[in-house]
Amino acid sequence: MDPVERQLALLAENFRQCAAHGLAKHAQLGNALAQAIRGKQFQAGEKLPPEQEIARALSISVGTVQKTLNRLADEGVLIRHHGRGTFVAERAGVSSDLWHMRFFDGDHNQLLPIFSRVVEHSIVKERGPWTAAVGADSKGYVRITRLTDAAELVRCYSELYLPASRFGAILRLPARSLENVNLKWILADDFDSPTLEVSSRVRCTVYPPAICKLLALPAKTSSIIMDAESRNSVATFAFQRYWIPPSDYWLDLSAPGNVRRSPSIPERSPTAITP
Repeated sequence: MDPVERQLALLAENFRQCAAHGLAKHAQLGNALAQAIRGKQFQAGEKLPPEQEIARALSISVGTVQKTLNRLADEGVLIRHHGRGTFVAERAGVSSDLWHMRFFDGDHNQLLPIFSRVVEHSIVKERGPWTAAVGADSKGYVRITRLTDAAELVRCYSELYLPASRFGAILRLPARSLENVNLKWILADDFDSPTLEVSSRVRCTVYPPAICKLLALPAKTSSIIMDAESRNSVATFAFQRYWIPPSDYWLDLSAPGNVRRSPSIPERSPTAITP
């Protein structure tokens, strides 16, 4: 099979699988490409098929293809050269809004696939660390709670908080459209709020009883809490808290693409989380 046809066939199959989640076309393509790169179906330095060919093979517009490739290039997954084409970056850390949840397999060779499910999305009025991060809001905060599985081997819990005055319209989206998707893209595209910088911090604790019950864990199970604050060109606009359980798998704390990490967390330094 011709190399380009092989690439298009792989993309088409991944795209078909992503379509089952009801994602927008650009999100389907982004996830399909990420899956191909993560699974080493597309190698570092490999040139992607032309935009027109991708559009034809997947029955989507060239504009959707360009939008997706530009986004992945911004995140450091792809490299775009005018007149030459689009290539897989040499160190393509396939990213998503769940980049804090990137676990390696047992051999530390590949990242485990990530899947997320929305537990709840609503407006909440209570104040918390998100208030200090994104500021007080008279309308409250959008809270999106998700369960995240790494190949069904590690299950994590997360809560995303956004000022309701600015992002309340995201609740009009069905819950399934917020699953297995890069929320950064939705915030950037629909709310003109791209993530330009992320700062993070971690500490050890135990799960609250409610989360233990949700995850079917014994009471007082140990956990790592990771708080992440996302900033656009103006201010911090999102606060996310992750609860990460004990496991035998390494958690990659390196920063994907051009997202800058907090100085307190060194780059390219995976952290083992063990019982």
